[in-house]
This record gives sequence, C-alpha cells and structure tokens, in this order.
Amino acid sequence: AQRFEGVPITVSGTGPPGWLVRVFDRGTEMASAIVKPDGSWTATLNPLREGAHSLAAWAENEAGLRTPLSVAVDFEVKPAVAVVPRVVMDRVVFPAGEPVTVRGIGFPYTRIELITPQKVVGVTATDAKGTWSVPIELPPGEHRLSAVAEDALGRRSAPSEPITLVIQPASAVIHKKLPIPATMPSSGGSLTDLAFDRLKRFWGHFLGNIPR
Repeated sequence: AQRFEGVPITVSGTGPPGWLVRVFDRGTEMASAIVKPDGSWTATLNPLREGAHSLAAWAENEAGLRTPLSVAVDFEVKPAVAVVPRVVMDRVVFPAGEPVTVRGIGFPYTRIELITPQKVVGVTATDAKGTWSVPIELPPGEHRLSAVAEDALGRRSAPSEPITLVIQPASAVIHKKLPIPATMPSSGGSLTDLAFDRLKRFWGHFLGNIPR
C-alpha cells in the first residue's frame, strides 16, 4: 500500500504476551504497545515526513530482558500534495430552518474548508476513507459553495467545482378576511335597520318619536 505524508501508519506484529514493544524508525522511537495475551500487538505511528523510512522493533519486559531487534521494514512516504475535494449532494434545495449538512470526498486525513465567495462557512476533516461532512447555517437565498483541502504541511488545494444551494424563505401566513354579510339571516332586515330599531326602542321614551 502507498504511504503518504500526514497519514497515520499502523504497524502490527507478535511477541511475548505482556511485554512492551518499541517501534523505531532508523533509531528514533516512534511508538510503543503492550503485547496482548494472544501474542499480537498493534501500534499507530504519528504521520511521517516524505522520504525513505525503515521500521524495526524489539520487545522488553519489566525485568529488563529484551528481544533482538526485528528485521527492518523499508518503505517510502510520498508527498501528500493536496487533492481537490468534491462536494457530493443528493439535494440542493432546503426550506428555511431545516438543518443543512454538506458532504463530499477528498484525500484521507486532510482539513476541509467549505467556502462561499465571501467567507468560510464550515470546517471539518476527511476520515480514513476520504469522506467528510459539515453542518452549516445559511440565510434564505442562493449560495455558491466550494470546498478547499489543506494537507498536514499546510498546502492548500484549488477550490472544488462550486455547487449552488438554495435556502427557501419561510412561507408567509396569509390571513383571509371574511366578508361581513349585509343582512342578518335571522331577521331578514339590514344591519342599519336593526341598529336603528334598537336605538328607537331604547331612546324613544326620552325623545319621543324619532323620524326615519
């Protein structure tokens, strides 16, 4: 398998159960691990720089006994020039208030910035398979988004092919004004007639007959 700068490397082997294994790269200790009861061990090295590397290991116990140094494993770490990521979305239209998560793929273990022409709207990192996702918040309207990758050495990729997300504004609530009927079905008279009759009955004994 190819090894790249900035990507952790996992090594494994066997040894006496319970012993401590130390892993070296050309004399520099890079990792350590305890041998499991079944005799296996696994260790993850910090990301290695570009160039040739030679890994070897020995095991030691608490009494100070040490196994011979293992046979070296030689390999080369290639430069991890930042690969342009891709944005992968199954939909691009969202109503206002709905959570939006942007997803994509890129080179494993790289930093991803999601950008608009104006600013950075999200930051995340790819996993071991190169996939990434980041939740974002955007106001209503159309937004052109691109992704930029940055490797462990700070080298940045070109922006990805942009996509346009549409955040729809919240639907306005329309209150319909119901018309007031001109007549009252129960009496058959108009509202004006009913009001006048009530006034006449109430004030009649004070004012006498009120001409219509």
